[in-house]
Amino acid sequence: MPTKLKVLILEDRAADAELMLHELRRAGYEPEWKRVQTEPEYLAQLDQGFEIILADYSLPKFNGLRALELLRERGLDIPFIIVSGAIGEDKAVAVVKAGANDYVMKDRLARLGTAVERELRNAVERRERKRAEEVLRESESKLRTILETVQAGIVIIDPDTHTIVDVNPMAAKLIGETKERIVGSVCHRFICPAEEGKCPITDLKQTVDNSERVLLKADGTRIPIVKTVVPFGLGGRQCLLESFADTSLLKRAEEVLRATDERFRQIVETAQEGILSVDAQFRTTYVNQRMADLLGYPPAEMIGRPMTDFIPPEGLPDHTLQMRSRVQGLASQYERRFRRKDGAIVTLLVSATPLFDTQKRFAGSFGMFTDLTEHKRLELQFRQAQKMEAVGRLAGGVAHDFNNMLFVINGRAELAMDGLKAKDPLRAQLKLIHETGGRAANLTRQLLAFSRRQTLQPKVLDLNAVVTDMSKMLFRLIREDITMKMVLYPALRPTQADPGQVEQVLMNLVVNARDAMPKNGTLTIETANAELDEAYCRTHAEAKPGRYVMLAVSDTGCGMDDDVKARIFEPFFTTKELGQGTGLGLATVYGIVKQSDGHIAAYSEVGKGTTFKIYLPETAATPARDSHAIKTIVPRGTETILLVEDEEEVRILAHELLESNGYKVLLARNGIEALSVCKRRKGKIDMIITDVVMPRMNGPEMAQRASGLCPGVKVLFISGYTDGAVSSNGLLSSDTNYLQKPFTSGTLARKVREVLDFAAEPTAATR
Repeated sequence: MPTKLKVLILEDRAADAELMLHELRRAGYEPEWKRVQTEPEYLAQLDQGFEIILADYSLPKFNGLRALELLRERGLDIPFIIVSGAIGEDKAVAVVKAGANDYVMKDRLARLGTAVERELRNAVERRERKRAEEVLRESESKLRTILETVQAGIVIIDPDTHTIVDVNPMAAKLIGETKERIVGSVCHRFICPAEEGKCPITDLKQTVDNSERVLLKADGTRIPIVKTVVPFGLGGRQCLLESFADTSLLKRAEEVLRATDERFRQIVETAQEGILSVDAQFRTTYVNQRMADLLGYPPAEMIGRPMTDFIPPEGLPDHTLQMRSRVQGLASQYERRFRRKDGAIVTLLVSATPLFDTQKRFAGSFGMFTDLTEHKRLELQFRQAQKMEAVGRLAGGVAHDFNNMLFVINGRAELAMDGLKAKDPLRAQLKLIHETGGRAANLTRQLLAFSRRQTLQPKVLDLNAVVTDMSKMLFRLIREDITMKMVLYPALRPTQADPGQVEQVLMNLVVNARDAMPKNGTLTIETANAELDEAYCRTHAEAKPGRYVMLAVSDTGCGMDDDVKARIFEPFFTTKELGQGTGLGLATVYGIVKQSDGHIAAYSEVGKGTTFKIYLPETAATPARDSHAIKTIVPRGTETILLVEDEEEVRILAHELLESNGYKVLLARNGIEALSVCKRRKGKIDMIITDVVMPRMNGPEMAQRASGLCPGVKVLFISGYTDGAVSSNGLLSSDTNYLQKPFTSGTLARKVREVLDFAAEPTAATR
């Protein structure tokens, strides 16, 4: 098969070029060629990868010598053959001196193939020789660099004369003499033999010697050395390379190395992260103490075991994928569940890096492991808290419209009953409507309690007194087959909370405990002083460090599993049968405790019972036992009241309730109308009752502007939102006169009378 050959032809005659190509084909070549005639054409082709150049000596606008000169200027080693029809001996010598590889007469073209073959072969040899020389120069340069920087003494010896050919700086330093005075000396002048005066080198051209010797320094002192002699070629010359080092330095280096190794071992063994390495088959080769502790094994018991021994079955497929990425040389960071020796599962953050040997083959992996188990638990608590907060916001949003509707339903039912005779058959129907509305209002209050948007009246409390006062009622709540115990701490510190809400918490927990013991059991109510420290709060994300008063309710009932415990405070979640519970009892407890700035924790095991612990913040104030007479008389009045309400049904009903109690009522649908009434009114306006959230202008803004038009006017705000909600939104201050919908006619009458008789100026209550 013909050999392909890329040829550049410098020739002005096409026929002569064709003859050259004919001879090349006869010689077994398949030429790929290009013919040029001028210098620009020639220069444009030089970098196109031609393997040989055939050039006429003389062309009309160019010549072979110039072409050869341009080729050498570019540093290109392309065989260049002059092919000429008329060239004398003088010109032939000139072209060879200029660098042409050969010349061929056109009348003897038969030898062109032989000349091309020879020059192509010579070109290959030149390139190989050049590469070898470059490698040799590079190797010698690297060697010189190593010799100049290595921390061992190096001398190069002529094995025939036993003289030192070269020496590096460290050798000169160890000998204590200059390089110039050392080079040329016999080697045993400095490297002392076993027998004095006898050269230690006999015939080491093909052998290696490793021995201990003595170095004779220039000042006459002797130091022990470890010496190595190996055959060595330098610049094509066979020599011996002798290296030596002061053993005292080596010993010091070994001591430093041991100290460094010990320090490294201490760092690794005391690291807070687990450290583990595996071989190419992913068998454990090293573990530090922290890693062993994370998985509950002695370190020695983990060595040699495959990593799959420590991974639960469900994690094996993903583990296999990660191991493949290690083999492919990919470092990564990922989470992995591991199985401890005791069977428990822990979640670890793994930072893994592949290891390779000198041939770049996969040799194993090195990893650092961080325990995420606690982090995951806190993350779960945080997500649960976010979910509870979202449900709470939803409940608070529903409260406004729902409370407005309940106010109308309950109020109308109450007014209708007041207008009927005692034996009227409609009274029973209206009474049922009123009672159902009351239950709906109670449901709303429970939702608001969960969402922490209810109205609280905190007081300094003695929890022991609250429990004692409720004991008779609590005994009536439980069955006869349940034993109730009270363990009240005698030196209990006071707390500040709404007494009615605390009673509701205790009652809900007792009922919940009763229902968890369907046959019999023991219910225990306990109080104690408690302190929640930083360690406890790290594992209970919603708790705050500090001093608390604890109220605990325990039962010996059925208990709960982890899935149920995770949801017990969610509204409407219940494990009871359909129709036997609303699922709001514990949600209400949760909301009351949180709104009181407290903390609640549940402890339970299936079949062993449950304990709820309530922690309310301690206070330094002294509790006071107060007794309030129940107000049954509905107070009346004759003052003028401006009622501002945007919802028509609520406005009409409140108007009727106020007028039925003797008040003169002015009406406005919004804040703009209310200000207009104040401007037009000639007589005194004693009080403004206004909704908080209204279109165009809210209640607080209207009240502030109205106080300038009606000096001394009293203000009562009403809303379906809670006072806590409107206060937190910046609409009202916490001490503003406020009444939450829905309310009864009696509640409204008493609140109006209270504000008229005792309230402060409205501007002091608004922001």
